[in-house]
Amino acid sequence: MRVNLFLAALFLVCFCMWGNVQAEEGGVVRVPPPPENTRPHYPESEPQSLREEPLSFMTHDGRTIKLNVEIATQRAELTKGLMYRKDVPEGTGMLFVFGDLDIRKFWMKNTYVPLDMVFIDGKGKIINIHEMAKPFDLTPIASSAPAIAVLEIGGGMAHAYGLSVGDGVQNKTLSQAISGL
Repeated sequence: MRVNLFLAALFLVCFCMWGNVQAEEGGVVRVPPPPENTRPHYPESEPQSLREEPLSFMTHDGRTIKLNVEIATQRAELTKGLMYRKDVPEGTGMLFVFGDLDIRKFWMKNTYVPLDMVFIDGKGKIINIHEMAKPFDLTPIASSAPAIAVLEIGGGMAHAYGLSVGDGVQNKTLSQAISGL
């Protein structure tokens, strides 16, 4: 009796699904996607917009470079970062501020544009720069020493600004994090 019920249920499921299944060449079977207007909306696939603050670099040759950056401090903000952005205009970026010093590892998952990553230590100094990180690359990009923050800017901008290891970085949220160490 159980076998008959199982076979009847299996037949019913297969029969009900048959109307939505289409055969293609080579015997591959696929279910057509739902119409565009019925597809679910996934807000995680959209860029986030965060509060902005000024950030300044004090370069080794005495220049000051000023940017306006978005600040990421919460877990969701730190995780998403610049994913899904189609551009990162000159003079902007995103500063990821952590509450502790650690080796930081970033990747380019769901990131459409090349980025420069500037790793910042607990004294507000640049410890290393990774230039032109490749879009969508899942290879980890790590700080060369424990970092409290990472700044992502458009690819090629670190060179254009003349940034180098040892340059100073000033920002309100970064300063607060450093004072909390």
